Amino acid sequence: MKGEAVLYGIAGVGLTLLLFLSSHWFGPLGALTNMLTAVPICYLVMRFGLTSGIYAVLVATLALSVLTETAALTSYLGLFIVPSLLLPSLLKRGQAWDRALLVSGVVTLLVAG
Repeated sequence: MKGEAVLYGIAGVGLTLLLFLSSHWFGPLGALTNMLTAVPICYLVMRFGLTSGIYAVLVATLALSVLTETAALTSYLGLFIVPSLLLPSLLKRGQAWDRALLVSGVVTLLVAG
């Protein structure tokens, strides 16, 4: 189980980076894929728990700090970390989908400013 979590974590971080950086590579088409940036880490949190999601976020943030400039890293931190961790955590606790989405959206707006 632990090896599976590590494998899914590496794949989740890679897919997160690919989706986030696609906006720089693909132009307008990348804007559509950029909206899905939070999905791989959401899946990790739903399947393996919050701890694996936090590790994946830390690795993705470290990789983005090497690959991109500060503005892109700040946008990732502000826009995608909260929904990646909070939304699946609320859903695992049994919150209704609409309430969990509303809370995640409001917290993201407060964090992103």
